Amino acid sequence: MSNKSDIRLLQVIVGEPQGGAERFFVKLAGAFSAASKIGKTNITQKLVIARDEARNNDLKSLGCDVTQLDFGSGPADWMARIKFRQILRQYQPTIVMAWMSRAARRVPKGNYIRMARFGGYYPLRHYKGFDHIICNTPDLVRHVRDSGWSQNSVQLISNFGELESQPALDRASLNTSPEDFVIYAAGRFHPMKGFDTLLDAVALVPKSVLWLAGSGELEQDLREQAARLGIEDRVRFLGWRDDQAALYAACDVCVVPSRHEPLSNVVVEAWSQKTPVIAIAAEGPSWLLSDEKSGIL
Repeated sequence: MSNKSDIRLLQVIVGEPQGGAERFFVKLAGAFSAASKIGKTNITQKLVIARDEARNNDLKSLGCDVTQLDFGSGPADWMARIKFRQILRQYQPTIVMAWMSRAARRVPKGNYIRMARFGGYYPLRHYKGFDHIICNTPDLVRHVRDSGWSQNSVQLISNFGELESQPALDRASLNTSPEDFVIYAAGRFHPMKGFDTLLDAVALVPKSVLWLAGSGELEQDLREQAARLGIEDRVRFLGWRDDQAALYAACDVCVVPSRHEPLSNVVVEAWSQKTPVIAIAAEGPSWLLSDEKSGIL
């Protein structure tokens, strides 16, 4: 690149319909787009995503240039790879930033800097030949460097959590009274997220109501657990929500019960809305929180 005004960024993600990394991808792309509109950055941006109409619409509403490709498996994936190479030739990026390994292994060598956004303790074989790895916690930096990457090729740039403020959600819309103690938690219903432990804890807190946003493989198990504990009338399964700021504003506390959590976007989002946080002392929350000062571990 000759100077900063020449930066042409192409970001590519092949992710799940929902998830922390996927949501932050949209947030970061939107921030670049907004900054460009008001002249705060000279970065030109293009996005390539696995086909997902909801994500495509979200990104386009933020003013982003988006192309959907049928990444996946079989012949459709090979056609998507060919089209992706055509996009690379046409767009001529300065930097290609891949989000997670499924995107990284589809980025060929080229006349551009290959950069990866890295947010978990994953094997690094799919990042061989990349120029830079961007990690969002110091311990992930350590993990990558311990895997043989040079100090200069691994950088720490953490996630930002700002959400556009919204009025507090009307509790009545979730069958919750003003007197209830509302606990909010969000994420994929995966064993590592520890929502089973959270349900056990809610059972011990009288007059508490749990708002649980998200979905995933364990949803039926969690519903059955709530029934066994006799708290099904105090647990609201919300699905994935786009009104996080309104939920943070309406709850009493945000809880992050993850057994394993490299960062935790939920913590930084809750902070941005001045919502108290209680978290298990997993990797990310332990870095973010000072116990009994900025939250409770």
